[in-house]
Amino acid sequence: MRLARLATFALGIICFFLPFTTVSCSGVRVLTLSGRQLVTGTEIEVPAGFGQAKTERVDPEPLALLAFFSLMGGLGLSLSRARTAAGTSAAAGGLACLFLLASKSRLTSELSKQAGGLIQISFEPGFYLALIFSLLAASLSAYVLFSEGKRTPLPLSSNGQGYKFCTQCGSRNSIANLFCEECGTQFG
Repeated sequence: MRLARLATFALGIICFFLPFTTVSCSGVRVLTLSGRQLVTGTEIEVPAGFGQAKTERVDPEPLALLAFFSLMGGLGLSLSRARTAAGTSAAAGGLACLFLLASKSRLTSELSKQAGGLIQISFEPGFYLALIFSLLAASLSAYVLFSEGKRTPLPLSSNGQGYKFCTQCGSRNSIANLFCEECGTQFG
């Protein structure tokens, strides 16, 4: 389960390198920004009516930045074998979802105010995939948190070899193990 949590956080982060938003005017695509560009800010060339195009700075979107850092934090917490890491990584995934949704709302609202409805913003697959992977990471982490300690040990097999379950993370271990293979907790 730890690998699945790691993968969902990592995939959520990778989605920030995909197209996140597209700005269009009267149905004509003007600009597409990746999640990374929303997080770090970027420079764009704005065509002028006459003469050379001018370069304008697009400032970082603070809520997208918070979503990205939440995913990074969740990834780091998923690497931890501590019992509290599952709950904290679930919170990080949930926060990433909330920040992404708040970012979408903020960008849509700001653009409609500034352009008076002439410019539309649409959200690309990178945004929706980041949202889905954030939600999935939060769900997997919450599942791990709430399923801890609910497993019952299997009986010993006839040859004396069996399994025991860790009281901290619930993972199955060989009866001969002195430490849990998943979280490193010492068996008593």
